[in-house]
Amino acid sequence: MGLIGQKVGPYEILEEIGRGGMGVVFKARHEKLGRLVALKMLAPHLAGNPKMRARFLREAKLQANLNHPNVVNIFDYLEEGENAFLVMEYVSGQTLEEMLLKKGRFSVEETLHVAKGVLEALSFMHRKGIIHRDIKPSNIMVTETGLVKVTDFGIARLAEEEAPITQVGGKIGTLFYMAPELLKEGKLSPAADIYSLGVTLFQLLSGKVPFTGKTEYEIIEAHLKKPPPDLQKLNPAVPKELATLIKQALAKRPEERFASADEFLVALKALKGEAVSHPPKKALNPPKPSLNFPYLWVIIVLAGLVLLLFFWFHFHKPKKNIIIPARVTLPSGGGGAGQPFSPSALTGELPPLFPSERPFVPKEKQKPPLFPKTTKKVERKHAVKKGAVQEKAPQRQAVQEKPSQRQEGGWVIRK
Repeated sequence: MGLIGQKVGPYEILEEIGRGGMGVVFKARHEKLGRLVALKMLAPHLAGNPKMRARFLREAKLQANLNHPNVVNIFDYLEEGENAFLVMEYVSGQTLEEMLLKKGRFSVEETLHVAKGVLEALSFMHRKGIIHRDIKPSNIMVTETGLVKVTDFGIARLAEEEAPITQVGGKIGTLFYMAPELLKEGKLSPAADIYSLGVTLFQLLSGKVPFTGKTEYEIIEAHLKKPPPDLQKLNPAVPKELATLIKQALAKRPEERFASADEFLVALKALKGEAVSHPPKKALNPPKPSLNFPYLWVIIVLAGLVLLLFFWFHFHKPKKNIIIPARVTLPSGGGGAGQPFSPSALTGELPPLFPSERPFVPKEKQKPPLFPKTTKKVERKHAVKKGAVQEKAPQRQAVQEKPSQRQEGGWVIRK
């Protein structure tokens, strides 16, 4: 195009590194910073269309908000006359399409590595509300360090509206990777990206796409009606579990595929590292929940506290409540300030302090006990100390002569 050596803004175009139905990609360098970038120019027959130009800018804004290790970042958007440019991150590496032409097909470990990187990018984009729409080997790059990066967000759909990039019999195009719901109803959802990735993984492991035909109509019919070929027959090294996952991603109905990119990623991570030598027998079944060791101690401590509280309330007897009278009435003419207080000065009867015990009775009104607790030795000792005269007399006679005398044990005690 004669742009080599020219400047677009602060960038100097060095060489052409790619070409597609949407436009041309150049390698460029910032004249002051010296940073290498990929400069993508919208095709001239599309740049002259104001509607296509506006949508190209909208797609650039969406991709500019994506900052992820597995996504090719966009730095800037430039316009020079009739041309529109996207300034993107320059990736030193190869696309999967270029690698397929050299290798023929990928190993299981290489395919799992690529799938993990793409699913990480799709998961990030889907959470942002962005659907790639054109996942295929030519839009997936692998850097020299092995990092997987996804590029060209939604650009293919713009190109299809004006000039479809699908060329039957030539280079593999978008039509081979489109989901059935897009071909039939034009319905767009994250499930479409999962289907396109399933086609890509099938191609990496077998060396060819699952749905082919001599015409576009035959390819569309294969997507809508034909089941995918047996991947293990095409490549016996593919484990059965991995082939089952890819077949699920290629389901005709979106609801029969993985619910999200995260779910697909979790299923593939369960296979990674075990798929080559010892594939798991039940890779899709989630592990049964087990009792974690720290939670066991929590349960034991809680059970001990419950038992401790049970024994405490069962054997602990609370003290009896003491009832204190709210108000005491003193007799008139006495018990004023500075005078000693005595229970005999109270008027009326006080409620007992302890309801279960006997009420208070003055000493003058107390009756002698029927069975006194004092013994003979105690009475004798008490009588000797006071100098009382002791003599023995019949019990009936002592009681009749002096009622004030008291008889005990055959002895009459006089004061």
